[in-house]
Amino acid sequence: MDEKKSGRNSWLRILGIIALIIVFLVLFDVELIIEYIRNTDWGYLILAMIVLLLSYLVMAVRLRYILGNRPPLGYTFHASNVANLMNLVTFIPVTLIKVFLMGQRKEVDIPQGTSGVTLGISFDFIFKIISLLGVILLMRRNTSISQFVIIGGAVIILILGLLLLLKAKSETIINKGAPLLGRFPFITQEQAHNAITSFMEGLGRIGSPIDMSIVMLWTLLGWLGSLVFYFLGLLAIGIELPADSMIAGILLATFLVNPLSPYLPGVFHGLLVTAFYIVTRSDVDYFVALAVVLHAAMLVFWFSLGILGLRKLKLSFSSFREQITASVQQMRTETAD
Repeated sequence: MDEKKSGRNSWLRILGIIALIIVFLVLFDVELIIEYIRNTDWGYLILAMIVLLLSYLVMAVRLRYILGNRPPLGYTFHASNVANLMNLVTFIPVTLIKVFLMGQRKEVDIPQGTSGVTLGISFDFIFKIISLLGVILLMRRNTSISQFVIIGGAVIILILGLLLLLKAKSETIINKGAPLLGRFPFITQEQAHNAITSFMEGLGRIGSPIDMSIVMLWTLLGWLGSLVFYFLGLLAIGIELPADSMIAGILLATFLVNPLSPYLPGVFHGLLVTAFYIVTRSDVDYFVALAVVLHAAMLVFWFSLGILGLRKLKLSFSSFREQITASVQQMRTETAD
C-alpha cells in the first residue's frame, strides 16, 4: 500500500465520521441530548471506567498466558494500550500493531505473537456468538436470564470440547481447512494457510484442558467486564429498562461494539444506538446521550493509557508511528507478493 492510497483511505474515514456526526445533529434533538448528558451520574461513569480498566488488565493477562507467561505483564498491558492508541491515530488494525510490539521482545518472536493474538481473537469470537445467541433468546420472550446463563455455559463447554478435538486433528485441519477458507472472496490460499496455521500453533501452546479452560475463564471475565461497563453506563445516564430488555441490549451492544477495542467517533455512536434501539425501541435520544458520554470517556481512557504506555515502553510517538506504518506496509507488500 503506497502513501497516497493510505492517505486517501484516512481522509475517507475522517469524512465518513464527519458525515455520521452531521446525521446525528440533523436527526436527533440536540438540546434534549445535552440535557441528558448534563444529568450524567459521574459516580456510575467513573465506576464504569474502573471496570473497563480491570477488563483491559484481564485481557493482557490472557494474552501473556497464551504466550507462555511471556513477556512481562507490564509490557503486555502497555503494549496493548499503545496498540489501541496507534489504531486511532494511524487506522492500522490493533492486531497488527499488537503483533509487532509482541515481536519486539526477545521472549516472543513475530510468529509466536501472531499465533497468540490470533487465538485471543478466536476466543473473543466465541463470546460474540454467545452474546448474539443471548439476544435472540431474550428477545423471543420465552427465555429467562437464568436459562440463558445455563445455555451459555453449555455452549462454552461444547466449544472447549471442540477445541480439544481440533488440537488433536491439527495437521488435518491445516491441510484441509486452508483450501476451504481460501475459496472465500478476498482471501488467498496463502492468507488462509497462515491464518489457520497461526490459530493451530496458538492452540497447541495451550493444548491441555486446564490451560484451555483458564484462557476461556480470562476471556469470560473480560466479556463480563464489557457487559458491566455498559450496564453502569446506562445507570449513569439514568436509562431504566426491563431486566430482559436491558440485558439483551447490552449483549447486542457488546456484540457490535465491544469496549475492549477502540472505535472511531460516529462508528461507535451509530452501532451503540442501533444495538439498544433494535432491542428496546425506546427513546433514541437517550441512547445517543449514552454513546456520546461513554465514547468521550473512552477516548480520554484510550489516549491516556496509550500515552502512558509509550512512556513506559520508552517509545517516541512520531518515530514509533513511522516505524509501525513502514513495518505494516512491508508486511502487506510481502503478503501481496
